[in-house]
Amino acid sequence: MGIDAEMLIRKVPHSVVTDEWLKAVSWHLCTSIGAQYFFIDADKNYMAVERSGSRYREDHDLPAGYIYHQDGDPIMADPGECLLRVNLSG
Repeated sequence: MGIDAEMLIRKVPHSVVTDEWLKAVSWHLCTSIGAQYFFIDADKNYMAVERSGSRYREDHDLPAGYIYHQDGDPIMADPGECLLRVNLSG
C-alpha cells in the first residue's frame, strides 16, 4: 500500500516561476530526498513540483498556478502569487 498525495506551496511570486525554474526545483528536490518519493513521469513532463492546475486541464480553466482544487473549497492565489503543487508518491 502506498500514498498518492499532493502538497500545496504558497507565497511564490508568479514572476519567478518559469518552466526552467520548476525543472531546477524539481531536480534539486528529487536529488536531495529521492525521486522515488514523487509522482514524476518524464514522458508526460510531470515533475515533482508543478504549477497547480497544470494537469488535466479543460478549455474554461483558469491559467495554471491560479487555483488549487482540493476536497473542500478551491484555494485561489493572492495577487502576484503562483500556487505550486508537490506530487508525492510512495
